Amino acid sequence: MTIGDLIGRFRTQRADGSPLLPGDLPWARAIRGEVVDQGERVDMTLPDGSIYRALVTSTPVIVEGKVMGALSVWHDFDAYVRNLISSS
Repeated sequence: MTIGDLIGRFRTQRADGSPLLPGDLPWARAIRGEVVDQGERVDMTLPDGSIYRALVTSTPVIVEGKVMGALSVWHDFDAYVRNLISSS
């Protein structure tokens, strides 16, 4: 399943609840040549009603000066929080 498929299938928004349009997603920004290294917090509502929270970074894949694609990394935000809690 592609990121576009995920976004189309599940309600996706920013952490503050504001809508996240497909063109604003980190991978779409990377396709335009931007590097999203600060991370964008994305909340996705799954079919069972649970919320999957991720921190997404993206970078363009450039070959011979041309953007050929984008590489996005989705970090499981809740797993990170659980690790912080269990470490303290």
